[in-house]
Amino acid sequence: TADQRRKVLGLFSVSGAARGVDLPIQKLHREIRAGNLPAPTVPLSKRHHFTADALTLLERSIHEKKRS
Repeated sequence: TADQRRKVLGLFSVSGAARGVDLPIQKLHREIRAGNLPAPTVPLSKRHHFTADALTLLERSIHEKKRS
């Protein structure tokens, strides 16, 4: 389940990451496809997930983009 992925494996889906960084999911997908933000790297089932470290990097990238 999503809760187990977060708590046990430390993995976050793209939609979970979008909620975590307070960004609309469509915008996050668009920015990842454009290469402006890092993509999730851990394949699990049909989807890719962010690690907790990658989520921190994603948050930093978003804050840097907002400052510029």
